[in-house]
Order: sequence, then C-alpha cells, then structure tokens
Amino acid sequence: MTTKHTPGPWTVQDMSKASHPRNKKWLGWWRIRTAEGDLLADCRAVGLRITDAEIVSNARLIAAAPELLDAATEALHALEQHQPAIHPAIRRHLEAAIAKAEGRE
Repeated sequence: MTTKHTPGPWTVQDMSKASHPRNKKWLGWWRIRTAEGDLLADCRAVGLRITDAEIVSNARLIAAAPELLDAATEALHALEQHQPAIHPAIRRHLEAAIAKAEGRE
C-alpha cells in the first residue's frame, strides 16, 4: 500500500495551558502533531457537549491512527497467510476499517 496520509508517529499536545489572546485559558484543547512538530489537527470543544476527557481521548485516537492502520493491515495479512479460515466477520471488520482509513469505503 502506498501511504497517502502524513506518516506517523503523531503526538498529542496539551494546549489547555496555552494563553488565549484575550488572556483566557483554553480548556479542552489538544493538538495532533507530526514527529517534526507540524500541526495536523486541533481537538477542542466549541459549543459541544463533550467532556475534556472525551476530547483528549479523541485526540489520542486520532494520533494513533497511522499505527492502528499499520496494525490492522499487518493483522489482516498475517491472518490470511496463517489462518485462511479466519472468521468472516473479523475479515470484514478489518477490511472495512482499512478501506475507511484509505478512503475506499
């Protein structure tokens, strides 16, 4: 597979301690960055009814995406090679997740 996304690893940065231009604190603000420090995404609650714990969990899940895609792809390949009688539901679940991540759903 040719990677079309920004290669990992990605990291999560807590921005809740950063100052707002109007001297306010940002609560529930997390950034996802590349290994080089480039900004990939912001996760924060703006008019949403989600907790800070959910926001940081979302940020961590996004940051883990490249590794999760690699793991799912490798797991599917290993199962196909060593367990050809893989349960159809497991195969479909892995294939659907990989297709979604690759924009083929």
